[in-house]
Amino acid sequence: MIALIAMPVFVLFSVVNGLIPGDASAGISQVDATAGVVVGGAEPLAPGHFTVSQGFGCTVLSAEPKPPRGYTCPPDAAHHGFVWFHTGIDLAAAAGLPVFAVAPGSIHVVESTVGFGIHILLTPPSQQGPQVTYLYGHLSEVAVLDGDVVRAGDPIGYVGTTGNSSGPHLHFEVDVGGVPVNPCATFPSGYLVPAGVAAEGCLAWAI
Repeated sequence: MIALIAMPVFVLFSVVNGLIPGDASAGISQVDATAGVVVGGAEPLAPGHFTVSQGFGCTVLSAEPKPPRGYTCPPDAAHHGFVWFHTGIDLAAAAGLPVFAVAPGSIHVVESTVGFGIHILLTPPSQQGPQVTYLYGHLSEVAVLDGDVVRAGDPIGYVGTTGNSSGPHLHFEVDVGGVPVNPCATFPSGYLVPAGVAAEGCLAWAI
């Protein structure tokens, strides 16, 4: 059963579309399906100004953490080295490119020299079901203040390479009830470049 958990402009995808976690043997991975996955028209960066540099989920990159609760890595026997986990999707873009709110909500600004560096947590108003939070990582600077309330489409920061980062990019993450879910589901059709990323479900081990 799929529960409504996000803003009215969003709908939810089903397990058969491969974005809500399902059978580990299929590599789709394994968040509790009751959490659901938000899908819709999210555009954290302007279309055509970025490329996907790392997908979501099990990865060979040892700089990433171990899988969070509900996930199993490696995803299958063919990817035995994919034992770490990337909790979002990395969008490589020019430093200073504006970053936009994908939903209305409240802003929490975190300034750090490690991890996600300067990053923003965008939390939509609470609705029935698990809380959804959007994370924007490795920003060069922010365009909002901690505690601000923003509308969808408002500029909130700028692409950077702060924290643990090897180059300018946006780490975009969607957490549902404190658990990262596949952010591929939030983007409109045709948004991601290269297009094959979406075809592979945005999974790091499949791209």
